[in-house]
Amino acid sequence: MPRNGTEYELRSSRGWFAIGILFPKFMPNAGCLLRTAYNFGANYAFTIGNRYKRSVSDTVHTAKHISVHNYSDFSDFLKHRPNNAEIVGIELTDTAFPIERMVYPKNGTIFVLGAEDLGIPTEYHKHFDSFVKMPGKISLNQAVAGSIVMYDYINKRTKIESSTNPIP
Repeated sequence: MPRNGTEYELRSSRGWFAIGILFPKFMPNAGCLLRTAYNFGANYAFTIGNRYKRSVSDTVHTAKHISVHNYSDFSDFLKHRPNNAEIVGIELTDTAFPIERMVYPKNGTIFVLGAEDLGIPTEYHKHFDSFVKMPGKISLNQAVAGSIVMYDYINKRTKIESSTNPIP
């Protein structure tokens, strides 16, 4: 993947998605999320911050199958984001859409999860196009939350595609 987001755009008739974690703390969570991202067809996965080291929970060695990036900090991530991508935070905030009502972008979607202990800092919120949240009063494990959102995204994209291109 080119390093400068102004040099390319990712394209697909069904849209595309990527997912990553901001300042991952627990390596098994990050490894499990990356493995699920590959399994669910993510175009790439990433971490932001230098806290991540490959985990034994990434049993398929995701980086052998899809691009896995590590951005040094949030501004590095923003600098390298593809042009046609919308950033969707997975976070318990007052402005987040409940997952059951979430409508995902048509083109590129980049999902970002906050760290287990820090979440997504409020000063970063202005860079997000939207937020999605799961039901419940407390946050979920990163790998679980990310997996649920990826599944919801895939399920809704498949329904949209099926309604516009019915099977004969």
